Amino acid sequence: MRCPMALHFGERDRVVPLEAVERIKEAFAGRSDVDITVHLDADHGFSHPLGPTYVEAACRAGLASVRDLLAGLDA
Repeated sequence: MRCPMALHFGERDRVVPLEAVERIKEAFAGRSDVDITVHLDADHGFSHPLGPTYVEAACRAGLASVRDLLAGLDA
Protein backbone atom coordinates (compact mmCIF):
# COMPACT_ATOMS: atom_id res chain seq x y z
CA MET A 1 0.00 0.00 0.00
CA ARG A 2 1.31 3.39 -0.93
CA CYS A 3 -1.28 5.74 0.55
CA PRO A 4 -1.11 7.64 3.85
CA MET A 5 -2.64 5.64 6.69
CA ALA A 6 -3.68 6.03 10.31
CA LEU A 7 -3.85 2.60 11.94
CA HIS A 8 -5.33 2.22 15.42
CA PHE A 9 -5.18 -0.81 17.67
CA GLY A 10 -6.19 -1.60 21.22
CA GLU A 11 -3.55 -2.68 23.70
CA ARG A 12 -5.86 -5.48 24.87
CA ASP A 13 -7.10 -6.44 21.41
CA ARG A 14 -7.73 -10.17 21.18
CA VAL A 15 -8.41 -10.03 17.43
CA VAL A 16 -5.19 -8.20 16.52
CA PRO A 17 -2.75 -8.99 19.36
CA LEU A 18 0.29 -6.82 20.07
CA GLU A 19 2.56 -9.36 18.38
CA ALA A 20 0.68 -8.72 15.12
CA VAL A 21 0.83 -4.96 15.68
CA GLU A 22 4.62 -5.24 16.02
CA ARG A 23 4.79 -7.02 12.66
CA ILE A 24 2.63 -4.30 11.12
CA LYS A 25 4.95 -1.65 12.56
CA GLU A 26 7.94 -3.47 11.07
CA ALA A 27 6.24 -3.69 7.68
CA PHE A 28 5.69 0.07 7.60
CA ALA A 29 8.96 1.12 9.24
CA GLY A 30 10.41 4.15 7.53
CA ARG A 31 7.04 5.31 6.20
CA SER A 32 6.46 8.82 7.55
CA ASP A 33 2.95 8.78 6.07
CA VAL A 34 1.83 5.82 8.21
CA ASP A 35 0.81 6.56 11.79
CA ILE A 36 0.34 3.50 14.01
CA THR A 37 -1.23 4.01 17.42
CA VAL A 38 -1.85 1.50 20.19
CA HIS A 39 -4.51 2.75 22.60
CA LEU A 40 -3.85 1.77 26.22
CA ASP A 41 -6.46 -0.36 27.96
CA ALA A 42 -8.50 -0.63 24.74
CA ASP A 43 -9.84 -3.82 23.19
CA HIS A 44 -10.95 -4.54 19.63
CA GLY A 45 -13.93 -2.36 18.73
CA PHE A 46 -12.98 0.47 21.08
CA SER A 47 -14.46 3.04 18.68
CA HIS A 48 -17.97 1.56 18.54
CA PRO A 49 -20.10 3.61 20.97
CA LEU A 50 -22.73 0.92 21.41
CA GLY A 51 -20.27 -1.94 21.75
CA PRO A 52 -19.14 -3.60 24.98
CA THR A 53 -15.49 -2.58 24.46
CA TYR A 54 -16.07 1.13 23.72
CA VAL A 55 -13.41 3.46 25.16
CA GLU A 56 -14.35 7.08 24.65
CA ALA A 57 -10.83 8.52 25.00
CA ALA A 58 -9.38 6.06 22.49
CA CYS A 59 -12.26 6.67 20.10
CA ARG A 60 -11.79 10.45 20.25
CA ALA A 61 -8.03 10.14 19.77
CA GLY A 62 -8.49 7.80 16.82
CA LEU A 63 -11.03 10.09 15.15
CA ALA A 64 -8.77 13.11 15.65
CA SER A 65 -5.89 11.22 14.06
CA VAL A 66 -7.97 10.29 11.02
CA ARG A 67 -9.24 13.88 10.68
CA ASP A 68 -5.64 15.11 10.77
CA LEU A 69 -4.65 12.60 8.11
CA LEU A 70 -7.53 13.64 5.85
CA ALA A 71 -6.82 17.36 6.39
CA GLY A 72 -3.22 16.75 5.32
CA LEU A 73 -4.37 15.27 2.03
CA ASP A 74 -5.78 18.65 1.02
CA ALA A 75 -2.41 20.36 1.50
